Amino acid sequence: MRIEGYQFSEICTDLSEISSIDVGVYVVLCLISERPHCVLYIGTSEGGTRADVTPTGNLQYTLSTHEKRRCWEDNVHEEIGYCVKHVTDVERRIDIRDELQWKYTTPCGVDPWDAPQTGDE
Repeated sequence: MRIEGYQFSEICTDLSEISSIDVGVYVVLCLISERPHCVLYIGTSEGGTRADVTPTGNLQYTLSTHEKRRCWEDNVHEEIGYCVKHVTDVERRIDIRDELQWKYTTPCGVDPWDAPQTGDE
């Protein structure tokens, strides 16, 4: 799937379809009739800054127990979908995540106007 010019994995609705060792940028989507309707959240796995970085190396576990999961469930219209862009370079992951966060207003995400620029808060 393409998001703002970046190639992400196919959308999956079952977390077991996501590699537990994926490193990169992930996007949580609201799906209607299996099609993307809106973006709920954008984060990074293994690296990054602010609160949207995964705390462990297991992306499946992180997404299933994510502190924003309740927000995703409260704001989804039909079904939650996930897609991941594999990016090994930490700075590149942060750049892509930050760019996407500026382009999308997400109900469960970090507001780039209010977010600190460093730290895992």
